[in-house]
Amino acid sequence: MTNAVVDYLQVSRYIAGIDSFAKSQGIKLSIRNDFDQLRDLCKSLAGKPVPFAPFHPDYTDVGPHNALWVEGRNGRGDVVHVQAVRCDDLSDTTLARQIHGLLESYATDEILDSAKDLDFCQAPTARKITGKVCYHGEIWLRGGSNGYRGKGLSSMLPRLILGLALARWTPDFIWGFGHDWLVERGIPQKYGYHNLEPRGAYMENSKLSRPINSWIMWLSQADLIDLTHESEQADLAVGMGY
Repeated sequence: MTNAVVDYLQVSRYIAGIDSFAKSQGIKLSIRNDFDQLRDLCKSLAGKPVPFAPFHPDYTDVGPHNALWVEGRNGRGDVVHVQAVRCDDLSDTTLARQIHGLLESYATDEILDSAKDLDFCQAPTARKITGKVCYHGEIWLRGGSNGYRGKGLSSMLPRLILGLALARWTPDFIWGFGHDWLVERGIPQKYGYHNLEPRGAYMENSKLSRPINSWIMWLSQADLIDLTHESEQADLAVGMGY
């Protein structure tokens, strides 16, 4: 859909800068494409739910042809970080319809009395996002006393996927979900996303204690290109202090 010129050499520098920063903090990053492995791995990671449907091989077609995930290990060989991205052709549909289809399958009797005629995605921009679209999710970094938060990694590592997605697929858009508490703390912006909209995934009359409201965060292809021209990645991470 867009015709921006991508400087792949600059993108490679951007990716290498983040990889070097992770290495300086004791984390070795690797690209994986076995999503059975990711599903099984998540069961052993404290605080990490099993993958959401777009990355769960039991529910969707996901693999080397349309997705990848990043694994980070420390010097002892422990997995301390994961995140994933997949690319879908939405030329004949919209992001809003894709989200609606995903949530419709989750709207069980335990969550809603009825899912009939509900609009699960009410974010206006999602109705305009189409074309080659990447979904970014499964972001997890080990916390706690022996964790890696508070060192800039939580800000920088999600940006790695943005560079990888641009290098591999040159998508028209990349997006992800951001819960209320993430948005309140400004976390999507730390990840590199500066477009946000509420009710990307919305269920007002749920059986839970409060309405379900996940924001969508997104970047256009032009935004991605601008992001990869940011220099001094390590200095940026330290400045964010997250």
